[in-house]
Amino acid sequence: MSDSPAAVLWTGGKDSAVALAEAAERFAELRLVTFVPAGEPDFKAHPLALIEAQAAALPWPHERRVVREPFEQGYERAIAELRDDGVRTLITGDIAEVDGHSNWIEERARGLCDVWRPLWGAERVPHLRRLVRDGYEVFVSLAERSYRDGALAGQRLDAGLLAQLEADHAAGLVDACGENGEYHTWVLDGPHFTRRLLPRCAEPAVTAEHRFVTLRSVSFADSTRATR
Repeated sequence: MSDSPAAVLWTGGKDSAVALAEAAERFAELRLVTFVPAGEPDFKAHPLALIEAQAAALPWPHERRVVREPFEQGYERAIAELRDDGVRTLITGDIAEVDGHSNWIEERARGLCDVWRPLWGAERVPHLRRLVRDGYEVFVSLAERSYRDGALAGQRLDAGLLAQLEADHAAGLVDACGENGEYHTWVLDGPHFTRRLLPRCAEPAVTAEHRFVTLRSVSFADSTRATR
């Protein structure tokens, strides 16, 4: 296990949660970092209140790092600050290129920090099966209406939804892991969670492009799947 300090870039979604589990096996000193723009950001897919609740249920420190425009330089400044605070490796849950672009964090961290992407190139369906097998409770917070009219929003990743995604992936209708932005997720429980999150949400809202839930509050219950 490496003694080099590392930071998991935490969004609260399924992929960052699995990347965290991988990092916990490799790095002795970890922290969770969420990059946020200046001001009061309104994240429909990953609200900050939900991210803070997740962090309270995990055994590592969490911090926000403000990123100011222009964003290329803003990210580089934020990463340089992490390096100056001792971080030597950034860990992301990225799986694939987005629209053919190179990896954003890797580009911004060049010459500043190492970047480890434990899920890069992961096969989609086995990755989703791992989430179900390992006891992650995954909730779909936002879905694009271009795929099944956004019906995934408000659903949990269970055997039924997994079967649907697997079939539609095979038919070329969707990237099963949502790598083209088809859907976004919250992790409510799973490995390393000391408590299970119980979000209270409004009924899904609908825009021209998305269907999404609005978080009203979060409470906690005992996690039956916590590992320490």
